Amino acid sequence: MARDDDIIVFPERCHGIGVGDLRSCHYVRVTCRICGHTVRIYAQSLWRRYRMDDSLVHVMKRTRCRNCGGAGCVKWEIWQIDRNA
Repeated sequence: MARDDDIIVFPERCHGIGVGDLRSCHYVRVTCRICGHTVRIYAQSLWRRYRMDDSLVHVMKRTRCRNCGGAGCVKWEIWQIDRNA
């Protein structure tokens, strides 16, 4: 869940954004459309797991829900941690 002081950066408009475009203060909030399970995936985790030129659309299409196992059925948004809070 996002904290009240976090800022949404790109709400589901991530088609031109790659893993390498994320900064250390970014995280992707992923919500399964099937069961509603929500998780944060921090930029550092994406950097370690994927290539910097991989698009987030490609990454999210390959994402599976850890709760119900649903594949590709996610809602996702890029958030930024408010460092002033």
